[in-house]
Amino acid sequence: MTESGPADDEALRASRLLIAIGETQDGLAFRELFDAFAPRLRSFIGSRGSSQDMVEEVVQETFVNIWKKARLYDPSKAAASTWIFTIARNVRIDMLRKINRPAPDLHDPALVAEPEPGADQVIERSQVATRLKQAIAGLSGDQQEVLRMAFIEEKTHAEISDELGIPLGTIKSRIRLAFGRIRSELGGDR
Repeated sequence: MTESGPADDEALRASRLLIAIGETQDGLAFRELFDAFAPRLRSFIGSRGSSQDMVEEVVQETFVNIWKKARLYDPSKAAASTWIFTIARNVRIDMLRKINRPAPDLHDPALVAEPEPGADQVIERSQVATRLKQAIAGLSGDQQEVLRMAFIEEKTHAEISDELGIPLGTIKSRIRLAFGRIRSELGGDR
């Protein structure tokens, strides 16, 4: 038979406090847990080269997480102290990541919005869209169908061929002829 010592009693007490916090949001249990672990956490975080401000912030954030997550504590998986120190370690890591995150370069071209188009550009785009719609409407039904399947439904030429039961070469010819007709309607011989 093993005798329990002060360390065992302390571990059991911490476990019971966490369970009380998790089950009933027991404020007195929380205060007792804070008084027992806050100094140890300050020492633990401080020994890893953190500033005093960061130490205090980590300890506070750790106890906020303990309050919120105490119901998740399972004494069969870890000792209370292990669970608490793991939370503190993770909070510290998250804070270091936040501090070391590079600031965005506001002059990066990827972050600069494109200028709004001028009225003349809007009108020109609208006119081109109208002409394009008219050119497509002037195509044969077969050509409109293959263009719709290829560009609206995003099907491959082979899929269109299989679906329509038409040879692949015919599908390609219809698309090529449709583009040629659209190009001539829009006034481009490119």
